[in-house]
Amino acid sequence: MVEMGAEAEVTLEEGSLWIRVTGQPRLRLVPDGDNDYHIIEAPASFTFEVVEGETVAIVLEQGATVIRGPRIEGTPR
Repeated sequence: MVEMGAEAEVTLEEGSLWIRVTGQPRLRLVPDGDNDYHIIEAPASFTFEVVEGETVAIVLEQGATVIRGPRIEGTPR
């Protein structure tokens, strides 16, 4: 489970997107659609919010929990 205040880092490596959340192992994001992904290791899905071609946030849905994490200013686009 992701705790409030945790940060997530998303990277593109060898053609795959990966996510690492504070205190958790790095996991591969499996695409479900243009901006929608899931991970195999847990019942969780991620949606990238895109506005005018820029990713502005990532939304984690895990069970009944929904957490929106806005992009941190100054991070690569």
